[in-house]
Amino acid sequence: MIYEKGKLETEGNYDVNASSKLLQTQNDFNQIFIENCDVEGDQKVIKIEAYKISVSKIILSTVLSIITGTVFALILRNSLRIRLKSIYNKSDIDQATHFLITNFDGSQDIVKRINSESKNSILFINRHMKYKYFDDGNKKAFYPVYYHQIEKQTLREINKIHCQGLSDHKVETHLKKYGNCQIQVPIPTLFEYLVDVLTKIFYIFQYISVLFWILEGFLQFAIVMICVSIVITLINYYLLRISMNKLKKFAKIDLKLRVIRNGEDQTINSVDLLPGDVFYYQNNMQLPCDSLLLSGDVLVNESSLTGESIPVPKVSIQQNEQQDEFFNIETMKNNVLFEGTRVIQIKGEQIYGIALRTGYASFRGSMFRAMLYPKAIEFYFYRNGIYFILVLICLAMIAYLIELYFVIQVKLPTVLIIYRIFDVLTWIIPPALPIFFSICQTISLLRLGKKQILATDPAKVVVAGDVSIMCFDKTGTLTNDSMEIYGYCDYLCNQIKQKLAFESEKEKLLHKFFGSCHGVYLVNGENLGDELDIRMLEFSQYKILPEESKEFKFKVQRQSDNSLLTIYKVWEFESSLQRMTVIMNDEQDQKMYGIVKGSPEKIFDMCNKNSIDQQNYKKMLNELTNKGLRVIAFGYKEINNKELLRNDVEQDIQFLGLFVLENKLKVDTSEVILRLQNGSIQCKVISGDNLLTTIQCAKEANILADEPSHILVCNQMSDCYIQSSLEKIQDPLKLIASQEVQKYSLGITGQFLEQILNNLENRTGQVEKQTLKNLLTNTTVFSRCKPKQKAEIIYLLQTILNEKVGMIGDGANDCSAIKQADIGISFTKTDASYSSPFSYSESSLECVIKVLAEGRCTLSNMIEVFKNYLTMNMLKFVGASILILELSHLSNFQITFQNYLQIVPFFLMLSLCRPLNDLTPYRQITNMMGIIFIFSQIGQQIFLLIFKGIENFFSVLGLIIISSGQILTSYFYLRSQSWYIQNTEIPSNDQFIQHGQALGIIFLSTTLAFDFILFSLYLSYPIKQRIYQNYILFAALTAIFIYMFFVYLLPEQSGQTFLDLDKETVSHKKFMAIQLIIALCFGFGMILYEDFIVKRYLGPCKKSPNTLKKTNSSMKQISKEQN
Repeated sequence: MIYEKGKLETEGNYDVNASSKLLQTQNDFNQIFIENCDVEGDQKVIKIEAYKISVSKIILSTVLSIITGTVFALILRNSLRIRLKSIYNKSDIDQATHFLITNFDGSQDIVKRINSESKNSILFINRHMKYKYFDDGNKKAFYPVYYHQIEKQTLREINKIHCQGLSDHKVETHLKKYGNCQIQVPIPTLFEYLVDVLTKIFYIFQYISVLFWILEGFLQFAIVMICVSIVITLINYYLLRISMNKLKKFAKIDLKLRVIRNGEDQTINSVDLLPGDVFYYQNNMQLPCDSLLLSGDVLVNESSLTGESIPVPKVSIQQNEQQDEFFNIETMKNNVLFEGTRVIQIKGEQIYGIALRTGYASFRGSMFRAMLYPKAIEFYFYRNGIYFILVLICLAMIAYLIELYFVIQVKLPTVLIIYRIFDVLTWIIPPALPIFFSICQTISLLRLGKKQILATDPAKVVVAGDVSIMCFDKTGTLTNDSMEIYGYCDYLCNQIKQKLAFESEKEKLLHKFFGSCHGVYLVNGENLGDELDIRMLEFSQYKILPEESKEFKFKVQRQSDNSLLTIYKVWEFESSLQRMTVIMNDEQDQKMYGIVKGSPEKIFDMCNKNSIDQQNYKKMLNELTNKGLRVIAFGYKEINNKELLRNDVEQDIQFLGLFVLENKLKVDTSEVILRLQNGSIQCKVISGDNLLTTIQCAKEANILADEPSHILVCNQMSDCYIQSSLEKIQDPLKLIASQEVQKYSLGITGQFLEQILNNLENRTGQVEKQTLKNLLTNTTVFSRCKPKQKAEIIYLLQTILNEKVGMIGDGANDCSAIKQADIGISFTKTDASYSSPFSYSESSLECVIKVLAEGRCTLSNMIEVFKNYLTMNMLKFVGASILILELSHLSNFQITFQNYLQIVPFFLMLSLCRPLNDLTPYRQITNMMGIIFIFSQIGQQIFLLIFKGIENFFSVLGLIIISSGQILTSYFYLRSQSWYIQNTEIPSNDQFIQHGQALGIIFLSTTLAFDFILFSLYLSYPIKQRIYQNYILFAALTAIFIYMFFVYLLPEQSGQTFLDLDKETVSHKKFMAIQLIIALCFGFGMILYEDFIVKRYLGPCKKSPNTLKKTNSSMKQISKEQN
């Protein structure tokens, strides 16, 4: 039975939450649904299939696993599709023993049905979320298990029903249903980790390879291979435990709580808290669950969830105006305290609330689920790498078939012929490649940690290497958090004043509004709140009084004239509304006012137009915003009832004035932006601020060229003009769809973007896509964007422009955009560091350069490991093919030496290569099937094939060998010697001969070639530091070179015996010297080929078409830093 995504429907008496999305299909004439709701977060289930274990299939699979020596069992573990067909049968839901879950990201998991006391209960747990099957006859549905009963109660009913807390019976029931109140981060045991990792598909191939190596007599090599794999796996397990323990420590909340159960107070541990429990809040407590405030007011710090350290007020549901409204967590967040937030202040003694969601069902729990099960990143580097390996396998097998003719002629034993097939696959398929990739990523995370950047997702480091667009929030990111007061102007909007003046009654009133319409709170004698509000309060000369009462929110007083203002109601600022509202009473004048503070555009729309000098207003606003200043507008109306609803207060208000602040750029903002642009990174601003203010900020930050004639300002479709001339654009959509738009840099609002998208809804095909592409490519500033719009812009940049996009921000408004971006960076020293892949403990924008440079370096290291691995393995194949002419094979020690004293250490050292201090306009080509990459690889093989001189095996390369007629090879030179004796002994005992004159020469040639391969493939500038700056790798390479020189020239003193070199061959000094010269010539030939053909004329890196022209000074500075 399958349950899939369908349309939202309801039937019968089954209530469906408005925020839920239902998934449906038809089965046996019954509608079966999956109900998704916000408790799942992003980890939604989109499809469920019911399966039942088949006993007969289990027996058959067991037999096959025994016959194949557990190989079939390993295949079952790695292939979900084969496992489903081999073990399970599709089933009705009632008979199901397991469920196949398809998650939101397309990944699939098989989960076991949970047996409960109720025989009819159908339960399963997917990604730490429990789901239950509901069937009331009219509706059948799976839904996530959480305390949803409260959503069917009105606010009035909630206070009445829950005043006595939970009964003992409900405590027992809720414990079984919801579990303990804790987020348990699973840390695999060593055994579990080894079973999981060592049964991966690459390891399966490794086990088969080891088996054949043992059969071939390479016991020493096989043992070392297994030991190295286990050691690297143990290192990765150690690093994993460190990371998971940090996450577990962060998830843990353990404190004592006072709860009401059976109408009596009890003290329990927070782990024992259950949904439906009523508990008391305490100052400075960290909340262990999502809860609903039932009484009093509470001030909390939500920085652990949003990154913003400003206090957030929460009010009880008793203060809500609509008491008969059903509870909805989405629309009543001002009444909900979320898990992980910290209580700053409670007003009153008996402040209590009800636990709503605990563990992974909480909002914080959904964030942990997202971290534990991140969406798989589609990165073509990995896929193309597999394709390239498959191409090499085909080529190698063709070559083997050619070689097969010879081995049949000499009557090589059939067993050895079979061994050779697996040898070929072993050399071409890199079983340890994922391990080396993992090491590259892990070392990169450690390097970022030393730079005070906490990175939590290794895969994101690799993606950072391909980022081409970087988006910035404005306030707190490009600019400082702190603000300086620029001044204010009254309702006439004819001049800016820097000091308080009391020239008119309206101006006096405006000063009072500065002191009363804000979100500042007095906590332990300190003002806490948004920087803008704190500055405005200080400017007004009012001070918050420490008085507390249920009758009002707070009082402020000014010492100079004893002016006393009482604030009765506060509707906090909301980004979506772009305003906040308060009800204030002037105790001296005995007048009551409704005050609205917000963006100038919003207040202008709300105000009675007769109260505004519109010409002066627009002139003043343009003048201020063009200077990049932060402008806040005020409106008001006199009222006589403090119980008015918000909508009533905000209707027909009078304009009163503007408050202006200056938000200066951070010290290094302009410099960092220039360095990013020099690194071919497109920079864009996505902000919630005023458009003209954001444009000016972008100019000062060097994001936008300071040429007003080339800047198009688009507030909405009917308000689009060229900034310098104010020339209005009659049809913005037509301009954007044309090539002429490339002359401009656009600054647009979120509203304008919505209008464009709506206009394009009815269009299809290339017209719509090209118009959007033009808009996104040429828009540098996005302003007045709501949080969802920010995320949508990131998504459009990713999908329409097909680019990797980064986002950096510091506040709650940026969280969705940071999450949507390919890489997200945040500034915080608080617990919010876990909410983005990269978190910087300081405030400098230089962290962006550090992350991108590290990403480019890591990606380059991984590609080099890949290229080196395949090139060296192909060289092994070539060497072995030559030796097959001698009916021999490298010795046990020779194979061990090349792999574990040379190749593996080289790759580990390669991962230590560090990034440049700055970005260059080049990025690594990640398309492994690209012509440049293949050309580089083939070129390497051509040199090495000639170097080995294989005449029969590589006849297809005859033209290349002929064109290089003067080049001698080590093997041919050996055969030309008078003392050369070709081996004619047929191998016996199912093992190749491991001695002979050619054996040592091939070993020495390939060993020295490995050094030259790594040296020639090493890509330093413009991606990472030069090879000599990687001291360990450079020293190792130098040591190997020197040692190989001694082996060639002084073999008797340099390990002739343990290297298994033929005594007769190495005794000819002149011959060995010429062999060294041949190796050096071809080695330097590879280096010249890579440096002067591939890198110089074709280029292993791509230069972005968006590269900006660099000034001479900036180029000199970059060059100086690289050197």
